[in-house]
Amino acid sequence: MPVAKLTQAIADGAGPGALWDTEIKGLGLVTRDTGTKSWVVQKSGRKRWTLGRFPLMTCAEARRRARDTLLQQPEQEGAQITLEMALRAHLKRMDRRGNSSGPLVEREVHKHLGQWLNRPLAEITRGNCEARHDRLTVTAGDQTADRVMRHLRAIYNTALKKVDLPTNPTIAVEWHGNRRRDYPRLDLAELPLGEVNVVQRAAAITMLTTGLRKSDCFSVRWSDIDFDKQTMHRPNPKGGERRAFTLPLSAQTADLLRGLPCINEWAFPSFRAGTGHLSQLNRVLPNAHHLRAEYMALAVDLGVPTYQRKLLVNHAVPRMDVTDGYVAEPDVEMCREHQQRISHHVFSLV
Repeated sequence: MPVAKLTQAIADGAGPGALWDTEIKGLGLVTRDTGTKSWVVQKSGRKRWTLGRFPLMTCAEARRRARDTLLQQPEQEGAQITLEMALRAHLKRMDRRGNSSGPLVEREVHKHLGQWLNRPLAEITRGNCEARHDRLTVTAGDQTADRVMRHLRAIYNTALKKVDLPTNPTIAVEWHGNRRRDYPRLDLAELPLGEVNVVQRAAAITMLTTGLRKSDCFSVRWSDIDFDKQTMHRPNPKGGERRAFTLPLSAQTADLLRGLPCINEWAFPSFRAGTGHLSQLNRVLPNAHHLRAEYMALAVDLGVPTYQRKLLVNHAVPRMDVTDGYVAEPDVEMCREHQQRISHHVFSLV
């Protein structure tokens, strides 16, 4: 990016392209191939304003106009953005990226930050964030307090992509941090699978042999399963469409699914809602998080390598160097042997 202290003489002799001033950051002279020259001012690489043509506007006048624009325009823009407006923009961005957590974000922001919705983002201070986080810690708990402030941080950062604002005020928050859930190991031979219907039983075993999250398991359509290849595709998992993945099914799990009643489009239909799918497991069974945790523990017990474990449960895989970046979508078959070993263990006990 060519830079120089812009003067009348330098502007007069400038060739095609942009030349930026070394004294006023953002002030530049753009010369087109036709020879037309324009003074411009740009803020943080996001928005550019044309100040006037050279030589009709002198260098001195361009400097004065640039200072006025840089000082006034960003504040005017930022002052117009309220939390409600920023929330709408953030929810649209989440929807475009395939992130299904939008309703949760909207609900919690309205519930816990509702009094701030009409307040300009630029007026939300670090002290406000710190005080609200402390208050939520007492009234709603550590995890809710952290989660609401993370919502605000993300909303603010989305707005920062479009307008100039002060530093994100959530920087003042002292985060409690995520506490890891420690689930006790399950005695698979003692699971009360005989006390539930065939769909409930199949859903529980599928989670034990695939490690699927509850929402990913219950929302499986028949069209997501390829019985010939023994695979299951999950198009919209946690993290949105960008994290879509296909996992191998063991022979036993594929047979289990093949034997389910086909009464609608869902592999795990709800008998209460004729057109819907299962929404939760029977209370006599361990919850979905516990079943997923047991699957991961079994993978460790059976010596499944870390990389393959992460692929199987759709966790982000480590990028150790630039070479790893070329692995766009690992082959599902590299995990099949490990999936089969886990299923052998589970089906030998249930």
